[in-house]
Amino acid sequence: MALLVVLLGVLIAAFGLAGLAAPERTIGGMLRWQPRSRYYFAVAFRLVFGAILLSASSSCRFPTVIVALGAIAMIAALILAPLGSGRVDSMFQWWLRRPILALRAWFTAAISFGVFLIYAGI
Repeated sequence: MALLVVLLGVLIAAFGLAGLAAPERTIGGMLRWQPRSRYYFAVAFRLVFGAILLSASSSCRFPTVIVALGAIAMIAALILAPLGSGRVDSMFQWWLRRPILALRAWFTAAISFGVFLIYAGI
């Protein structure tokens, strides 16, 4: 199960690297999705991510932290789900209007988070 945590870490770090290297291109890729598809992806990813972290926590280096992250992801999915695609898309559009430096900071945080998951799962 820890291998799934490592794979998620690689996926998140790769997304962060892509966004850091070419933020306009990465954001453009996200904008190609329909708002409803982005909404379903946001909720489903958090649910699956949280479930994987919760189930793999015992085989990771920092089980308490991984359980906490899994619980946060599940709670985030439960909060996003009733908001609906319109409100979630409004939050997404707000995020896109941040200055490019702020977006690069988010992508850098994604890289750091992904590397942490890789380390925790190895």
